[in-house]
Amino acid sequence: MPHVVRLGVVGAGALAQRGILPHLGREDVRDRVCLEAVCNPVPGIAGAAERFGVERAFTDYEEMLEHGEVDAMTIASPIGLHHEQGMLALRAGKHVHLNKTMSTTVAEATELIAEARAGGLKIVASPGEMLLHHNQRIKQLISGGLSERCAERHAAQPPEGTTRPSRSGRGRRALRPRPVLILPQAGRRAAV
Repeated sequence: MPHVVRLGVVGAGALAQRGILPHLGREDVRDRVCLEAVCNPVPGIAGAAERFGVERAFTDYEEMLEHGEVDAMTIASPIGLHHEQGMLALRAGKHVHLNKTMSTTVAEATELIAEARAGGLKIVASPGEMLLHHNQRIKQLISGGLSERCAERHAAQPPEGTTRPSRSGRGRRALRPRPVLILPQAGRRAAV
């Protein structure tokens, strides 16, 4: 049987209550993850913890790191807090998963990565925005010499073969690239 990761979640706002907490309570992840603790600075978070079957609810993050009995943290707080909370978790010997963006600056992200590496800990940020097709295309275009501004415009087009559900709900339909007219004097673009 695989090792079950004891997980704590900091930040129990709408994102956590609509997505993270329900997902972590699903039957299909219980053999790998056990949601042990939830922390939110707003008093009354115990209600959210109870609703999702979490026994430990904290309003103080450092107290949760010390007494929450967790192996890893999911940080779902506002992005401006990610660096501080991530560093505290890493220094407490916890693996870290950051929702949305890792931090607000490259320097902060670099510091988090270095701290994790120094402690032999894992750190990951999600969703993997850089894996999305338009960000990969921007990277490719910039590497080829195109300016960032132009690359963003070109990358907004769906890749060939991309489909989405049809409006009727029956089957899928292909997304077709739309020609884009760039209006340099106004700095805007318009679909043609």
